[in-house]
Amino acid sequence: MGAGKCVERPLTALAPALVSRNMAHYQGFFSLWPSNSTEVAMKRTILIATAILGLCLVRSAYAQTNTLKIDLAQDKSTKQVVAEGTYQIDVVNQMPGADYGRSVDIKEIEIDPIDLAAVTPKTAEKGKADKMLDQVNRMLDLQQTCDTPVDDEKKFADALKAAKDEKEVAAAFATKIIPCLAETRALITATTYHFDQPATVKRGQQLVVTITRGDQTWTATYVTAGRGSFRTSYGFSFLPSRDREYFSYELGSADNIVDDKKYEIRRKRGNSHKAGFVPTVNFSWYPGWRSKGENVSSSPIVGLGFDFANPVVLAGWSFTYNQNLTLSFGAAAQKQKRLVGQYSPGQRVKDNLDSTALTDDTYAPNFFVSISIRSLVNPFSK
Repeated sequence: MGAGKCVERPLTALAPALVSRNMAHYQGFFSLWPSNSTEVAMKRTILIATAILGLCLVRSAYAQTNTLKIDLAQDKSTKQVVAEGTYQIDVVNQMPGADYGRSVDIKEIEIDPIDLAAVTPKTAEKGKADKMLDQVNRMLDLQQTCDTPVDDEKKFADALKAAKDEKEVAAAFATKIIPCLAETRALITATTYHFDQPATVKRGQQLVVTITRGDQTWTATYVTAGRGSFRTSYGFSFLPSRDREYFSYELGSADNIVDDKKYEIRRKRGNSHKAGFVPTVNFSWYPGWRSKGENVSSSPIVGLGFDFANPVVLAGWSFTYNQNLTLSFGAAAQKQKRLVGQYSPGQRVKDNLDSTALTDDTYAPNFFVSISIRSLVNPFSK
């Protein structure tokens, strides 16, 4: 074979070498598949069918929406707590042929202001309206066996047509007539309205549905859980003393006194190691998604205090045990003693100045550790 000459070899001649070289790597993988081609095809078919079925189930689960039913025969103003999600809105017990106006609004729920009193939200209970809706749903099940005499059904249809208000519509359904005639079914259909588009309400929002007929108005409000609330706690915050106090040190004859300046401004020692406490009112944010069953929860916190002379502002992070006992830490803005701007450490002066003349109170950063208790009343009030 000459240099540069390419000899073509059939692929079938290369296959045994490639297979023998790589069979060791893929032997475990090939052993998973049956040797029979029919069994392989059956397995693949089962796997594909299972995957398609799983996708359909997942899609149907996501596409499922709950239903909110508004009964015009009940109270004209209702309020109910619901979970966030997508809802189909149905209106029942409408008067056939009546002209109704309808609107759906989604509003943001404002966060409640900080209140020192406990507020316990009330949730709607299942009452007579829901029970009547259950009866209406059973009566509207058109798949039941029709064994009602036609005369009785016509009486039911006449009662619907003669209804003067929504309560009389509900009273007609209370006869428990099973609709058999197409005309009666169409009449029943006219008593229910389905909104074309479902409404999606998120946490911290409320869904308000308004139905009007002439001078009559029905309002149904569906409220989701709030985004959270502020918690108030009372306690004590401990802050180190960061005052910088100064005094006038009297110089001696060996200190080379010039221009009769026999005093030198020096900083006092030891006062920076003191610590004090401040009665504080702390406000922490408790998000709505957090489980109330947690033993320990954490959240940002701000506080207001008074160190018996000046206000103190706190901001930091808190850890709360069973929603009542809080330990927090962070930064604080507190008035502290600082050297007056016209003086400097080591400066010599003629007069013997005390700390009051040398220092001034100004707000400066500090840090704090706070212990507080959630209480319904202010323990610091007189």
